[in-house]
Amino acid sequence: MADVQKVRDDAVYAKLQANATLRGYGIYNTSPPTMQERPREEGGRELPFVIFQYSGDRLDRTFDRRMFICAYLVKAVSESPWPKEAARIADEIDTVLEDASLTVTGFTHVACLRDTGVRFTEEVGGRIFTHAGAIYDIWEDA
Repeated sequence: MADVQKVRDDAVYAKLQANATLRGYGIYNTSPPTMQERPREEGGRELPFVIFQYSGDRLDRTFDRRMFICAYLVKAVSESPWPKEAARIADEIDTVLEDASLTVTGFTHVACLRDTGVRFTEEVGGRIFTHAGAIYDIWEDA
């Protein structure tokens, strides 16, 4: 059986990569999520860029069937003390992912829904980075 997490990661990446605007910034599946923990761009990546990462999952038994819900943090990172650039990219991410149809091999995809917005600024070595995005829940028929 394929690595279930990789299949989900691939589905999120494919959806983001299909958007020419986001693709132009570079899209990376990465952890940890802050520049403090990752003090320099890996591999010479230019800022701004889009990063996403699996953040957790849960089972929902509200409906007649079990639903598996995976949370993904998806955000833009820019080098600026102001959120304008990162927020503009986050709006594009939202356009792409909110209520999107994803192909998750081995599962019946039900929905991709924005849950919680994320925005923060951090300083690392005198450089200021702004993060803007959201946590998206991917609903699958378990």
